[in-house]
Amino acid sequence: MPWTITKHVAWQRIGETAVVVDLQSGTSLGLNPSGSLIWTLLPDHTLPEIVAELEREFQVDEETATTDARAFIAMLEERRLATPAPVP
Repeated sequence: MPWTITKHVAWQRIGETAVVVDLQSGTSLGLNPSGSLIWTLLPDHTLPEIVAELEREFQVDEETATTDARAFIAMLEERRLATPAPVP
């Protein structure tokens, strides 16, 4: 299931990193290369697809990639920066 980036978020990729700004709260979040990759894949990719990209890009095993991706996405959802996309 892909995710939707909430409308009150602005972001910019800077090299391998990214900055996400919550325009409602005024807070910002700096993303490292793995977080930046996950962020850019969220709207068009499922969790298994994101995990596969993390494995390929960072040479990590599936368990590590899955754990890291789930934790990162949960944090984004908790901060209301991304939500699961509606099922068509």
